[in-house]
Amino acid sequence: MSPIDRQAAFSGTKDVSGTLALDAARLEVYLASRLPDFVAPLRVRQFKGGQSNPTYLLETPARRYVLRRKPPGQLLPSAHAVDREFRVISALHAQKFPVAAPLLYCDDASVAGTAFYLMDHVEGRVVWEPHMPDTEPAERAAVYDAMNATLARLHSSDPTALGLSDFGRGDNYVARQVERWSKQYRASETEPIEEMEQLVAWLPAHLPPPAPVSVPPMRTQTLEATQTRPSAHVPSERQSQRSAPGEQGGVVDLPPQAAPKSAAANVSPDPICARSVIRIVGYPCAVFP
Repeated sequence: MSPIDRQAAFSGTKDVSGTLALDAARLEVYLASRLPDFVAPLRVRQFKGGQSNPTYLLETPARRYVLRRKPPGQLLPSAHAVDREFRVISALHAQKFPVAAPLLYCDDASVAGTAFYLMDHVEGRVVWEPHMPDTEPAERAAVYDAMNATLARLHSSDPTALGLSDFGRGDNYVARQVERWSKQYRASETEPIEEMEQLVAWLPAHLPPPAPVSVPPMRTQTLEATQTRPSAHVPSERQSQRSAPGEQGGVVDLPPQAAPKSAAANVSPDPICARSVIRIVGYPCAVFP
């Protein structure tokens, strides 16, 4: 079987598939009554791939919107919570994070068949292959740096300041995720898989400490230009995909006693060193305007 070209297969829109069809006329009436600047007629297309929740492009003579809704049919408990998505996007947009502007949430299933929310459409490029083939190292570095800076800011944010203090429990997170997804797996299981049985048994026995986890300020040593290690600003072909174990591009996390003599020590004031995040999380996958 030949590999799928995900960039070609999943980019753009298509006609709405039958099982996920919307009543465009009913939706048009609803939006006209809720959005002051809405202009009929409404045209509905479906984004091709990559969403657990069906996502649609709504086009009018005046502007474009994106609608995201719960899929129809029987769903697992607490799955496809588009109301939570809308709340998080609303909170992040208010703090000027790079998310599309949220416009409305509707839990009336008679409008679109299931609960949905509407957000602004932002022109951009969806990067389906996170190693970004056919791009120059400098472009990949700029994209990764922008993503890392956003991740760093996000993980440095106080949920209370974002208005999300009651959004979820902060303690024992990993254990709760293991328990939840083990139950979801059991609810979706169609046949025994020995490797999955081993994983379900292994994970609860190897959990991290249950207390809330935060990333403390890191002491970093930035290598001078005379060092042979490539720069983090323009990574090499290998670095732009994934560094070898222990490498952080041009910024290296070392204990003070291990710092090379030619290194200039710098204590980062931020809870997360943005340029180190990419080496922690591995490949990124995001939307870039």
